Amino acid sequence: LEFMCKMWDKALIERLEYAPVYLLFSAVVLSCYAVFITSALKTSKIYEQSCQLQKEKKWHRIAYVDALTGVANRTAYIEKINDIERTRHADTAIGVFVIDIDRFKAGDTVLQITASLLTDTFAGESYSVFRIGGDEFAVIAENIEEEEALNKLRILESTVEKQRGGIPFSVSVGYAGIDRGQNNAVENAFAAADKQMYWHKREKVRQQG
Repeated sequence: LEFMCKMWDKALIERLEYAPVYLLFSAVVLSCYAVFITSALKTSKIYEQSCQLQKEKKWHRIAYVDALTGVANRTAYIEKINDIERTRHADTAIGVFVIDIDRFKAGDTVLQITASLLTDTFAGESYSVFRIGGDEFAVIAENIEEEEALNKLRILESTVEKQRGGIPFSVSVGYAGIDRGQNNAVENAFAAADKQMYWHKREKVRQQG
C-alpha cells in the first residue's frame, strides 16, 4: 500500500509511460493555437481586402458615375466607346442615341427625372446610359436592330409626356446605327445621331413658333 501511494505521489509528468499522452496533448494544443492564429490572420486579411474593395468602389464611382443623376458619366462613355472599338465584331449591331433636354430651365430636378426615365426605358444588358455633359445624355445599344431602336424612341417620347410630373420640359432624341465598315464607327454614329437630334430640336421650335 505504501508503495502504491508513493507511486501515485510521483508527478504524472515525470512518468515515462504517459509521455505519448503528453506529446499528443501538446500537439493538439499547438494545433489549436496554429488554427487560431491562421484564422485571425485570414480574418485580418479579409477585412483589409474588404476595406480596399470599398475604397476602390468609392473611387470608381467618383471617376465614372455622375454624382447628380447616378448614371455613368462622360469618362465612362469614352471608355465604353474605346472598349467597343477594340472588341466589336463585324456582325455586331450597335446603335447610339443622343438625348438633349429642350429649353433647359428646371435645373437639377429635370436632369434627375430625365436620367431616371432613360434608365427605365433603356433597361437591360444591351443598353448603357450616360450623362455626357450639361443637359445631354447618350445611350449605347449593343446587339439590337433598328426597329427595336425606333420603338425605344417612341416609348421614351411617350414616357416623357406622361411622367414629367408637371415640370414643363421635353427632350429631343437622335439615333444612328454604326456603319460596320467604318473606322471610329461609334464616334461617327454619335455624330450622326447628334445631328439628327438637333434637327428634331429645330423642328419643334419651328412648329411651336
